[in-house]
Amino acid sequence: AWDAAIRHFDNALELKPGFIDAAFNLAASFKEAGRYRQAALTYQKVVQLDARSSEAFHYQGVCYLKIGQVPQAIHSLQQAVQLAPDNPLNWLNLAEANLIAKSMESAIDCYRNAIAIKPDWDSAHYNLAVALRMEERFDQAIYHLKQALKANPDFSAAHAFLFRLAQHTCNWPLASESDKILNRLTEEELSKGLRCAESPMTNLRRQAEVQWNMKVAQSW
Repeated sequence: AWDAAIRHFDNALELKPGFIDAAFNLAASFKEAGRYRQAALTYQKVVQLDARSSEAFHYQGVCYLKIGQVPQAIHSLQQAVQLAPDNPLNWLNLAEANLIAKSMESAIDCYRNAIAIKPDWDSAHYNLAVALRMEERFDQAIYHLKQALKANPDFSAAHAFLFRLAQHTCNWPLASESDKILNRLTEEELSKGLRCAESPMTNLRRQAEVQWNMKVAQSW
């Protein structure tokens, strides 16, 4: 299906090289087809036609991340942020790029900017907690995991992460609370045939039953 769309928009651009909608749709079709390098190059054509297209810069940055071109991704996402600073997704993906580049403080700042715009964004709080954990700022990481769970009480991955951090910091009441919730969520995931949010290693820390451990491992 995407091949047909690519041919259609490519033909439209051949007929009218300055047709920005065709260029954008061609880039989007490449992206959806998983042809990220071609998508990034085509988004470059879009921004050459419209240097204020924050959306094109954003998706170009995402595509660069997909192919491991992190410096280029950061540059494109910085352009997106400058053009649309009120879009939390721009900040989130710029944070992800900085995290991959191990620019930790920049990543943390970008996550905080995303949360300032969208305070109840569970994924942003979770990802910020990951960055803070990497910096060994455990109390802050726990705080943002709790914020993620306030927004999304059944966020299994956040409960699993919170359990690990609670154990690491010897916060046994918090670990016990997370353990009980994870039992319910993991059981629900297994009953639906889903991959468990908690890793087999986390489950081994929590559960002594070998059969339970095996089910979690098999879900992965």
